[in-house]
Amino acid sequence: MSKRPLRSTVKRLVPAPSRKVVRRAITYFGRLRIWRSVAAEIDGATYRDKRILLVARRRGRWTALRDLDLWQDPHLLKDATVTVPGIGRFQVRAMTDDLYHVLPSREAHVVSAVRANLGEGSTFVDAGANIGFFTILAAGIVGPRGRVYAIEMMPRTADRLRLNIAENDLTNVAVLEHALSAKSGKEVLATVPEHKFGRASIVNDAGGESHSTISVRTRTIDELLVESAGPIDLMKLDLEGAEALALKGAAEVLKRVRAIIFEQLRGQSEAAELLEQSGFRLSTLDGNNFLALRD
Repeated sequence: MSKRPLRSTVKRLVPAPSRKVVRRAITYFGRLRIWRSVAAEIDGATYRDKRILLVARRRGRWTALRDLDLWQDPHLLKDATVTVPGIGRFQVRAMTDDLYHVLPSREAHVVSAVRANLGEGSTFVDAGANIGFFTILAAGIVGPRGRVYAIEMMPRTADRLRLNIAENDLTNVAVLEHALSAKSGKEVLATVPEHKFGRASIVNDAGGESHSTISVRTRTIDELLVESAGPIDLMKLDLEGAEALALKGAAEVLKRVRAIIFEQLRGQSEAAELLEQSGFRLSTLDGNNFLALRD
């Protein structure tokens, strides 16, 4: 049962004075479940890395008790190189959300959709590539005859993405360091909640959290991929609220795309509407992610 239906059940069955205690208990055990997934799905590349992971997991049992009304990412205390069986190796930054973003079960349905829609020789566009989990997954699937375009706007994260591509000896990936939007050449501010690089956004604020801002220059998908000939088998959009803006700048490229995985949070609908207008049929992958197939 997902958190949202479970919490709805709590609201219906538990008296109001007790709900906060029950919600916090659900949060705590959910955090422990994530750490169990980390132990099962991620390993250290060396003895030192294994020790760093072990210390983080043991410490996580106690830190999971903190701030139970807030979201908490599992994280490492020191930089480490980790291996994800069947995917690849990743250099993970300490005290950040990097570890969570290389956890396969975090978006298991998205992983399955990527595998189902790519094959040897395919072309994949990873828009909002972060440190490269889906880039490296896809690069292994499409092989040397395929091509992966990894788009990441944050300079430090793009540097880590390049390191992870090199870590996996990949030669079929191009990194494009730009912010995607409806128009090219604009200087905009990206907001980054502290230590949460996966939530960097040019449209969302930090919601009251400590954060930093950085100026980034926009490009359209049409402009970035103008030289990529032929069909695009799959595009993934995870742009923290800027998905619709990116689609508005992709009118020509969309004509060549067979399938799109995109994130759309509750209350948003513009990206879905744009894709339906462009001839795609939509289906749900999980609570926030959708698959659009050329109809």
